[in-house]
Amino acid sequence: MGFIHRRHMKFQQKMFAVYAVFGVLISVIAGGIYYYVSASNFKQREYQNLNSAARQAAEQYSDLLRSMEDVSRYLLSNPSVLSSIKILTQEARNLENPKVIMESKNSIRILMNSDYLLRKFYRIIYFNERGDKISTADFGDKATKEVPVLENFEWYAQVKDNKGKLIISGIHKDVWGKYTFPEVFSTIKKIQGDSMGFFEVQVAQAEMDKLFEPPDEQMMICLMDAEGRILYHTDAELDMEFYQQFLGRTEIPTGEIETETGTLLTSVRFDEAEGIYIIVSEDISVMKAELDNIYLLTILLAGGFLVLSLSYILIASKQLTRPVLQLHKMIQDTSLETLGEPIKIPDSSDEFRDLGKAYADMRERLNEAVIRETYISVLQLQAQFDLLQAQVNPHFIFNVLNIISARGIKVGDEIICDICDDLAWMLRYATNTKEKYATIAQEISHLDKYFALLKYRYEQKLNYTVRIKKEVRLQKVPRIFLQQLVENSVLHGFQNTIGGMNIMVEGWADRELWFIRVRDNGDGFSKEILEALYQKLQKAKQDLGEERSYIELEIGGMGLINFYARLYLLEGEHTIFKPGNWENGAEILVGGKMLSAEEMIGRMDEDVSDFCGGG
Repeated sequence: MGFIHRRHMKFQQKMFAVYAVFGVLISVIAGGIYYYVSASNFKQREYQNLNSAARQAAEQYSDLLRSMEDVSRYLLSNPSVLSSIKILTQEARNLENPKVIMESKNSIRILMNSDYLLRKFYRIIYFNERGDKISTADFGDKATKEVPVLENFEWYAQVKDNKGKLIISGIHKDVWGKYTFPEVFSTIKKIQGDSMGFFEVQVAQAEMDKLFEPPDEQMMICLMDAEGRILYHTDAELDMEFYQQFLGRTEIPTGEIETETGTLLTSVRFDEAEGIYIIVSEDISVMKAELDNIYLLTILLAGGFLVLSLSYILIASKQLTRPVLQLHKMIQDTSLETLGEPIKIPDSSDEFRDLGKAYADMRERLNEAVIRETYISVLQLQAQFDLLQAQVNPHFIFNVLNIISARGIKVGDEIICDICDDLAWMLRYATNTKEKYATIAQEISHLDKYFALLKYRYEQKLNYTVRIKKEVRLQKVPRIFLQQLVENSVLHGFQNTIGGMNIMVEGWADRELWFIRVRDNGDGFSKEILEALYQKLQKAKQDLGEERSYIELEIGGMGLINFYARLYLLEGEHTIFKPGNWENGAEILVGGKMLSAEEMIGRMDEDVSDFCGGG
């Protein structure tokens, strides 16, 4: 039992190892799938967040520009303001009446300093080329200086002839400040008319930062016009080359972009109406940190699953190997003497009960096989005895033929000698017990001797032709193969025929099959004979498939059924055997599978040398 237990432990260890490997593979695959799906979903969410931030920034920018442009529309829609602006820009205004000028400026200043505009914008300023300037909250830190030379402004050349379109000036230092110069974002609009002046609306950078605050503090937002000027950005280290690579492109997919300082996740949106690029980017290290967390979680989940799997496999392997011990004991106690004895199947699980029943059935079949094998051995011994007995008869016949041949020589009759020589050759070939099979070439030589004997009997009445292609002559067939087919024609094909007997033997190959056809000009097969013959062939094929060990003993004889049985034992399912009629008489077509090139070469020396030695 100690030996059994050690073997049992090895089996259990192997079972545990196999399923453990399977568990590891499942854990690795499941972990890989979980990580891939989780990482892909996270990346997709990050891309969606970037796209959403870009879309929101575009909407906020459009709203901002609209509100800044509405300021000039609002002021100019007031008749008093429009009238005052005209007074200030008249060529022949009354310079000796400063009161009118002052009232005009106050009229504009009052409307500009409304609570809504003061809260909404850092500064709104009206100015013209005559040097007039009116600003909101023009005192303290927001006090403004005199009107600078307008030609020095970058936007002046653009706004002068743009027919009242809004000019945008990105984040820059306030040029109007007298004491402080904060960073502001401005729009400038020329009032339509002859030297009517300009409105500039400013928003402080602090307000811009609030307005364009990204949903994630790691994101960077940049607004860039179609000429590549940066209007606003939150990037601490502005990389102009990175941002300007998007110029001229309207469809830019969200993804990873390499820069000199690293890789950025970037979403770019081009607002065609405003002519501006909204670029939202994020350092990939932020995403990598989250991916590292996902990777760690994946390792923990896969490890936990693996521990649970190995625990289950260990417990299950112990339970599964218990019945194996019992089955091992039953098998160990089995011997030839105890095969017929019934065994007691232990009451266990359904699977082990089925296994025990299968083992009992196997014992029963094995017992039957032993009995049948014993019977076959007896038959084989009997067959060997019959074979030894049969070998005595050819020697007697050869002696008789030698005596007849000697008598023929004595009386000078050479035909008797030739007949005896041919018949002796055929007997040696037919009684060769070394091989059951021969080549078609050997069969042709045997058939020549047979036709020679038939010619002695039928003389000019018998005519025959043998045309066998070279490529089929080394094919293996049962012995006395061709003689049986020709003999069937001679014995049964000319019973009602008076004229000559013509027999044709043809052989050829077609692809992977060889064929032999024997034709005569006799009576042919009747319909009844063909039907009976095909029924016998089907019965023989069925018997061959069920009890091949006994078929040659049971069929016996040398007719067409015996011929088919011997060919089927050699060729199996490749056997071709088709008896029938042609236009002048009967024909039988037989065939099988061609030997391979290597088998053909191997038989060239072996079979041909055997044939030559037997002659």
